[in-house]
Amino acid sequence: MDLAVNYADRTGGVSHIQNVIGGNGNNLLVGDDNPNVLTGGLGRNILIGRGGADLLTGGAGDNILIGDSTIYDLDPNLTALKAIFAEWNRTDATYQKRVSDLLGTGGGGLNGAFTLAKSSLISDVSQDVLVGSSALDWFFITNKQDSVSGGATPGDHTTIV
Repeated sequence: MDLAVNYADRTGGVSHIQNVIGGNGNNLLVGDDNPNVLTGGLGRNILIGRGGADLLTGGAGDNILIGDSTIYDLDPNLTALKAIFAEWNRTDATYQKRVSDLLGTGGGGLNGAFTLAKSSLISDVSQDVLVGSSALDWFFITNKQDSVSGGATPGDHTTIV
């Protein structure tokens, strides 16, 4: 679901929605330039807050929590977002391998040329709160601006934009 472009899979579109809770499966939720509350579902989730002071809460599975934007969600490049989502949800790769592939240092994966390297991230000026789960999470924060709380698990990964 991408709130900025009123897009949601298998719907006629969405509009005027500020807060989203993911379903039972894996979820890709992208906010807009307003403050959003995005909550992952039971599976592996990718939550991208974009602009505004966002509250992102990971679900029960491994989560990527990006308080800011990526070059892929500003366009939006749904092909890129779906490729990154496919890599994150692989069941034949460990957490470390998926992180490595998404950073572009792992020798390839389902994400192809689309990475979450620092060059693909765009920070905003809003203070975001990223809340982890008991599973393995990957946090993308703006130094001294965003905060991470809850669910700190040994092995979590944090990237400062």
